[in-house]
Amino acid sequence: MPSPVARLFFVSLFVSSLCLDDTTPSSQTQLVPTQFDEICTPATPSEDITPIKIKCNLSGNNQQTWKLATLRDWIMEPKNNQSGKQYSYEIQCSWSNSSLSLPWPMKSPGLVELVVRNCNITDVYSEYDRPDIYTMASELVRIEITDSALSIKHSRLQELLQGIANVSSDFDCLQQETVEVIVFRNISYVLDDDLEHCLKLFLPPKDNGSVIPPDPSCNILFLPTELRNLEVECNFKKLRVIDESISNTLSVYYHRFLTKYKKFPVLEFLNYSSNYIRDVPDELRDWSFLLLVIETHGSFSQPN
Repeated sequence: MPSPVARLFFVSLFVSSLCLDDTTPSSQTQLVPTQFDEICTPATPSEDITPIKIKCNLSGNNQQTWKLATLRDWIMEPKNNQSGKQYSYEIQCSWSNSSLSLPWPMKSPGLVELVVRNCNITDVYSEYDRPDIYTMASELVRIEITDSALSIKHSRLQELLQGIANVSSDFDCLQQETVEVIVFRNISYVLDDDLEHCLKLFLPPKDNGSVIPPDPSCNILFLPTELRNLEVECNFKKLRVIDESISNTLSVYYHRFLTKYKKFPVLEFLNYSSNYIRDVPDELRDWSFLLLVIETHGSFSQPN
């Protein structure tokens, strides 16, 4: 029979092990979904610092990939105790062989900053018909996607355009209540079914010429008149920065959508440099944002 001292020792050891299991889980387990544990690591020294910064690196050698839906489900699961926490994710990819799933309008509880670099982005329109996503509270403050490609499925795009009149305004008004910085710099688009050649039809006419007559196979990319005139009002109450520079696929309808029903009461910087705009578009000349000046690179910004 063990002595009282031995029993006390074993009891103490057992209690210590329980305390260790309950109070000292790894920061990886606390702050990153298990589906990301090979690709993402916390970059903040303490979870008390907000937002909690997470850095992720993706390559074709990874068994895991980054999915917004995975992050959202993990944060919303009560057992993970993520209520009230805020996250900033920075994701770096090897463009040639890595991708991530990032559906518009990029909503997830607690996600306040998202930086994506050099990635192939999939599932862009996969949540356009999800009412539960659109009614979710907006929290995103900064979105920055650079040097990346958006892979778009022809069939999904067709579904979206056919039902766009019934889509929530959140689809056009990317988290308008909270967002302060939007950067989509050097973004390209990859269409399946060999529709890449259709993208040239979206370029502004060169030398004041007319838009290239559409290829019949590209008709899906030309919005019907009733959709082009769809009245979707957005009020970006906190948006200070828009940077959509370095683009060769800017739609001929883009500035009509930007200015007709959208308000930017605190906008400070607007950059469309290196995207084939040679003059200030007519829509911007009549826009309520009257303090625009055009720089030599075609970058629009507000003077001091």
